[in-house]
Amino acid sequence: APKGGGEDGVLGPLSRAFSKSAAHDYASTQFNLPSDISKRLLAYAKQIPDSELAEDGREDQPHLTCVYGLDDSSLEHVRRVAEQTKAITVRLGKVSLFRSAAYDVVYVSATSRDLYQLHTEIASGVSLTQTHPYFVPHVTLAYVLPGAGDKWEHAADFDGVEIVLSELTFSTKVGKRTVLTLGGKQASN
Repeated sequence: APKGGGEDGVLGPLSRAFSKSAAHDYASTQFNLPSDISKRLLAYAKQIPDSELAEDGREDQPHLTCVYGLDDSSLEHVRRVAEQTKAITVRLGKVSLFRSAAYDVVYVSATSRDLYQLHTEIASGVSLTQTHPYFVPHVTLAYVLPGAGDKWEHAADFDGVEIVLSELTFSTKVGKRTVLTLGGKQASN
């Protein structure tokens, strides 16, 4: 898959789908990252000068999206899949960019066979609206002005960091969240 989820790493018309302030037209699943790594990611993102930030600024809740484009009624399917799935291990990579004419998204790449498998299992059992041409696991750091992310690209500050994730959050399009423990019961509403 081309880097950045689109032709030559450019988001094109899909760019607003990555925006944290865009209306959520769909439900989603995500892993909120553990506190220790979240603090490191937030501190790293604070190094980006305010003058280089685009409208949506820095991400305030580091997370890894598993599936976006779900219907609110998908919760029971996601719950069943989560109950059958063990905790997953994710390896963070280098800082990279999604580029668009309006802004660039600075993110840390992530790889995990477990995550790809979980993504596939959740997506294949429901009606899913594909909002992106490829599944590109990543942790968004910030939205910056076009070209301002270039100096951060390829930074290896998180390269090789492994994280074990065991709580999957299902979010409805209006933001109601249900936290599911992988291989277990609902953690909270």
